[in-house]
Amino acid sequence: SSKRPFPTSNPKSSPSSAMSSTKNNPDSENQLSPSDILESPSAERNKAPIWDMVLKPVVLPIIQQSKSDENEQTAKLTVLELAAGSGVHTQHFVSSLLQENDHLRLEWHPSDPDPAARISID
Repeated sequence: SSKRPFPTSNPKSSPSSAMSSTKNNPDSENQLSPSDILESPSAERNKAPIWDMVLKPVVLPIIQQSKSDENEQTAKLTVLELAAGSGVHTQHFVSSLLQENDHLRLEWHPSDPDPAARISID
């Protein structure tokens, strides 16, 4: 596989120094190529149960309620995802939300303190 396992931690680098060196020098060794996207087997295993048993029953009724409260055809949802890691949950949750509500205006902002995760998510 061309993907790398998601690292648990990297004690040698701080988020600010690693990001600045990558941003300021595009040829930096710290920059990941598309083939270096992180993967997380546990995130792959639990993305559907988290969506089906936690988020779908909570988030979709709120979206439907906001549409009826405002008498609008579309609802807007803005999400800040903390510790997005490899981005597996981000991708699954966004596609599931849009599949369930195709008129949703969605802004999803994944974030993570790990520089490699942020690069992988982007």
